[in-house]
Amino acid sequence: MKYIYVSRNANRSGYHILEHLINADLYPIAVILPETSINPKNFLSEVKQFHGEPLRFTKSIKLLARSNNVPVLELKSIKTEDAWSYLNDMTPDLIVLGGGWPELIPEKVISLPKLGVLNTHPSILPDYRGTDIHRWQIAAGVKKSGVTIHYIDKHFDTGDILDQAIVDVEPKDSPQDLFEKIACISGPLMESTIKRIWANSPKKTKGKKQIGRKDNRRYYGRWDWENSDFLKINWRRSASELVNFIRACSQESFLYNGPHTSCNGKKFIIREADIITHKLNIQAPGKIIDINDDGAIISTGSEFLMVNLKLIQRATEKGWPTEPNTSLAYDAKKNLENCKIKIGDCFI
Repeated sequence: MKYIYVSRNANRSGYHILEHLINADLYPIAVILPETSINPKNFLSEVKQFHGEPLRFTKSIKLLARSNNVPVLELKSIKTEDAWSYLNDMTPDLIVLGGGWPELIPEKVISLPKLGVLNTHPSILPDYRGTDIHRWQIAAGVKKSGVTIHYIDKHFDTGDILDQAIVDVEPKDSPQDLFEKIACISGPLMESTIKRIWANSPKKTKGKKQIGRKDNRRYYGRWDWENSDFLKINWRRSASELVNFIRACSQESFLYNGPHTSCNGKKFIIREADIITHKLNIQAPGKIIDINDDGAIISTGSEFLMVNLKLIQRATEKGWPTEPNTSLAYDAKKNLENCKIKIGDCFI
């Protein structure tokens, strides 16, 4: 059986899946990647300069493929005639998407391989269709997530399901932690799925219809980094909702915008926070209850639950995307004291 592997160059799941398939002697006849100019060295330098954490995945699928003598083709789009000509000439029995592709796959590409086109999606479909799914799941506080392997059809993430696997989501998992868990189980699941399809060949393996696949409430769009209102902290929300949202915004570089709040005319981006219990039931969301070496304790809409700010960053006046945030991220106590913010002041 001949299959083509489609992914994005530094995609976590895409890399783990391809590495696992190669180790299982399931070599693709070619790898297709979108053209990219991302330089991992630039990213690592940026992280170091602004006190971030190297959370972004930087291993190269292109290098992995070429080191195993697998041809690599980089495309601006999979919808062009040149792309179609290449795929058609390769006559694949199967196309496998590991880690997604930035376009909806054209119907004539979907109908090309006789055994279908597979996709790996980082949730238990039909829940959490769409993009930036790791962030949306962390924000919602899900306890279980996983991966779904399904056939691609003419819509996003609605095709028939072939297999699924589940992972536990821990209370302090970041989107990157969840992505890594899902990536690690995706390779073995894809291996077993391909072998099952191969065993049924030349007959196409039948999948299971998704119940509720047309329910748009299950679809999530891109995380809205450019929307200041979306990222603004509402201290009337519960402590768990706020901390989940802050974790969902975890980023590798503190140049970029994030969950923000203001006090005494000064704007801050919250980079790290956790929940603490408090004996006082204070009905003043956003009020600074305490500032100490462990952080800054802020009242929320929860009874007896507060948010403890651990790591915050002074935002630039205009902020992202107009201007990047170039101030350093410090512990909350140091940053608030530098700005002469004290106990009893309120975030808005």
